[in-house]
Amino acid sequence: MRCLLSLFIVLGVAMPVWGGSQLFIGGVDDGPVNNATEYVNLVGGSAWDATPLKRTSKSSVAGTLRNLYIKLDTAPGAGTSYAFMMMVAGSTTLLTCTVSDTNTTCSDTSNTASVSANQNIQLRAIPTGTPTASTSMGWG
Repeated sequence: MRCLLSLFIVLGVAMPVWGGSQLFIGGVDDGPVNNATEYVNLVGGSAWDATPLKRTSKSSVAGTLRNLYIKLDTAPGAGTSYAFMMMVAGSTTLLTCTVSDTNTTCSDTSNTASVSANQNIQLRAIPTGTPTASTSMGWG
């Protein structure tokens, strides 16, 4: 036990102060509408809005966004869906996932998106086939 504790202390001292990961976890008591593209900011999540510039967060440092997880409180319904994608500086990225049919979750753990310091980042939702609207959702 004493050897293991010493190992943790030595590793803790040797680890860099910066360079770790930042976890974004958010959610809103609101879901995207079922008939238009909408946006939400990742940090401090306010209600979804059709105007992209109203719903952005600023990246404080440069890095890589990865591992997108979405959870809706209501399934979209048979033959309908919501496509979610990370936006960086107003452009779509490959970091996307789709909640469809009777599912309430989706994830993308293989794609990434690069972000520079001070760039706008946000989540975009595009409905297909008039899905059942959710009243709340979360992301990470």
